[in-house]
Amino acid sequence: GNDGPDVATWQEALQYCNDLQFAGYSDWRLPNVRELESIADYVSRYPSAALDPVFEGEVADYWTSTTMVLTPEAGIVVSFVACNELDHKDKKTHAFVRAVRTGCADRSGDVNADGVVDLSDGITVLGHLFLGNPPQLLPLCPSRSGLPDTGQTLCYDTDGNVIACGNDAWPGQDGLDRTGCLAEDRFTDNGDGTVTDICTGLVWQEASADTNGNGGSTADDVVPWQAALQYCEGLQFAGHGDWRLPNTRELESLVDYGRSDPAIDPVFAAESERYWTSSSLVPAGDSGDTPRAAGFVDFWYGSHLYHATKTRTWQVRAVRTSP
Repeated sequence: GNDGPDVATWQEALQYCNDLQFAGYSDWRLPNVRELESIADYVSRYPSAALDPVFEGEVADYWTSTTMVLTPEAGIVVSFVACNELDHKDKKTHAFVRAVRTGCADRSGDVNADGVVDLSDGITVLGHLFLGNPPQLLPLCPSRSGLPDTGQTLCYDTDGNVIACGNDAWPGQDGLDRTGCLAEDRFTDNGDGTVTDICTGLVWQEASADTNGNGGSTADDVVPWQAALQYCEGLQFAGHGDWRLPNTRELESLVDYGRSDPAIDPVFAAESERYWTSSSLVPAGDSGDTPRAAGFVDFWYGSHLYHATKTRTWQVRAVRTSP
């Protein structure tokens, strides 16, 4: 990726990435929330940016191309201030920018990866053959590859109004660019209380965990972090005993950013509540502090990945690795 202007509004960030000519390519765009979150380093912590060290970046919020559907005048940001943060902010405010491009094409002939096969692809081929720009043509993406698609299919303006995707004033939005492992037929209901995610290979409890053992999953099934870990580690369910509490990235992969209340595919039975992850918040610098907080994902907003003191009580969903 490439850092853009120091700070920008959401619309300015979209336009900057759409217009960017860099490293021999012109198909840059603002990354969606899942793409940008994928470069977060959950070991790094302030005063360093929570990024893999291969990247340079600011200890600050960065825009994504994903709109918060519950309040669509807000865009989702990834905060590299702390290592467990997704949030949202008014699109008229400012955040930093990092551009991304797709390294493969979703369909045959779409050599510039703009989502359509048209005259511009022919121009791209000619540029490659005679000018060496771009230096390489994109290969075809495997049908099930990359990060799970976010699920967002609509496009919005700065004020939260639904607009046509491809609008030149707000280009390259999440709803326009279907990326990675697509949402269609992503989940398989196994008929035994579990759901398999074809994109990640993970197997999930279909319903929220019945942590109080009363035979049903309700909003009352909330426990502290340690109890959540113990519940999952001790779970014998659907013929398997290798269940665990999901880490931050695994649980975030279930968020459907095209939905809210709850922000998850309807194949799952879910509360519009916060769910624990197994990831601790690493203390700042060399303080020597014990990690007293752990990450959670809020499935009401669908745009809130944060951390809480481990004595708080949240919902639980267990996961295991297939087969």
